[in-house]
Amino acid sequence: MIDSVSGTPSQCLRHLCEEAGLPLARACELVCGYVERTESHNTAGLMRRHIYQGFVRGVLQGDEADLANFLTFGFAELDFKVRPSRQDLVLALFKVLMGVFLGLKIPVVVAFDQLEDLLLARRNDDGHRTAEAFFAGIVQAMHQIDGICFLVFAERGLWNRFVPSLDGYIQDRLNNPVHVPQHGTIKALRLEAPAPELVQRVVAARLRPALEELPDFADLPAVFPFTDEQVLRIARTEPTLRDMLQQYRHLFDHVVFGSDEDKVTRWQGDKVTKETVRAVASPVETPPALAANRLPADEPTPVVKSVTIVQSPSSAQTNGATHEKTPPSVALSRTHLATLSDSWEQEMLAARRKLEPEGALTGATRELQAGLGAFLQICHEHGVKVGPWRLQHVVGEWTFGDHPTYGAITLAHWTCKDGQPWKVGIGLFLGRGPAKPKDLATKLASLDAEPPVIDHLILLRPEDDLGLSGKSKTVWQEAERRGRHARLEAVALDAFAVLYGFPRWLAAVTESLPEGQPLPNLADLLQERCEKLLEQVCMPVQGG
Repeated sequence: MIDSVSGTPSQCLRHLCEEAGLPLARACELVCGYVERTESHNTAGLMRRHIYQGFVRGVLQGDEADLANFLTFGFAELDFKVRPSRQDLVLALFKVLMGVFLGLKIPVVVAFDQLEDLLLARRNDDGHRTAEAFFAGIVQAMHQIDGICFLVFAERGLWNRFVPSLDGYIQDRLNNPVHVPQHGTIKALRLEAPAPELVQRVVAARLRPALEELPDFADLPAVFPFTDEQVLRIARTEPTLRDMLQQYRHLFDHVVFGSDEDKVTRWQGDKVTKETVRAVASPVETPPALAANRLPADEPTPVVKSVTIVQSPSSAQTNGATHEKTPPSVALSRTHLATLSDSWEQEMLAARRKLEPEGALTGATRELQAGLGAFLQICHEHGVKVGPWRLQHVVGEWTFGDHPTYGAITLAHWTCKDGQPWKVGIGLFLGRGPAKPKDLATKLASLDAEPPVIDHLILLRPEDDLGLSGKSKTVWQEAERRGRHARLEAVALDAFAVLYGFPRWLAAVTESLPEGQPLPNLADLLQERCEKLLEQVCMPVQGG
């Protein structure tokens, strides 16, 4: 009979009472009287009585004031024989409300989003205690209130670095698996970016209302004024749908309203942060934070070309950067840690031997690029930091242009606290002889992509051939004249060996673990072993 009555459930119920000749006031009195007689007189019973009667008045008489007042302050003014503390009263109210919702099969979810500031607060003792107290409170609520679900959203790297520092009982509860119908038993959900094809449909749907106003709407592409290549490029390089839509908005403004002269300002004008100020007034100016890392206009002196990098246990203080130490995700015994270090040494030694022969480094370009992508992805997953910078997003390999070897770089979005991320492209500049200018020109072309994919380009060059001359120097200077931001990094053979050997070492570590056991947190190991390499593939530490 209810199905035959249109409207909300409340309207249906009131309509049925009217059809039965039962005045709404009388119906409300009967139901409230029943609740008064049947509910107990303990704390929970008193609260249920007021909540049920409040719902009855709200549904039958449209008066929700009693329910709102009770949930706001009335629950603390009940007449108790033995008055509980306010904390016990609030807890009792939550338990009663959850009991009501569970009885009605209404799910209750509490979501905490954007926890980056909380997780970053662990840099000092007070901040760490505050963050730990927050999670301890969630765990306590889980113990005391049945049926409530907590969703916590945070950057993957920060989460994987922070959780291991919590007490064991908190970790156990946060990692407690939950059974989700049709999805099985899960501990965590990785929120990945939507597929490019789906993003393309979203863009078409967003543009459709504007296109329908045009007279030749039927003849226009679905993503006009964009091209399919532009839409897919953004979809494959941005970390979230929100970031993608923001880039599409900038691109739309540029394509429809912009010009070549204001392109830099339109696209990079929102990149000004507290940590780094970008110069956009003149395309040929170099931002102060990047100046120290740009290739000098003249040939580097022999002294610079023969720099020797010495790593020592105290090198964590380089450039004023301190790397925080936290326990790994899976507790590492000293024996396990020693085993990882030994296997690292063996794999890197084997990689160096393979790269030492003449031409071996150039021949391994694609393997080295893949290794760089894998290395930075693990750094992102495990919360590796470089001074004030942390990774927010990594694309292991982004290909562009027509050259099968030179047209590939890794994308890394580096961010500081309270700052917009810098989209950094990192490529291997390994071409020698006649191939050198072609390799350089191809890599620098990544800065010309429309829409722009990167803000800054870092090229890793063997330290024994860092200088540019002839065509290579001309290509570099032309890029500088067009306001392109790039720098060369002199990389030692040992660092290239890390990129070459890292995927093999990671595979060996994974295979050595018991089935189903996740990787231990490798942040400390990577920061200790690869500190110099990390600084070379990051934004300048002095820029933070």
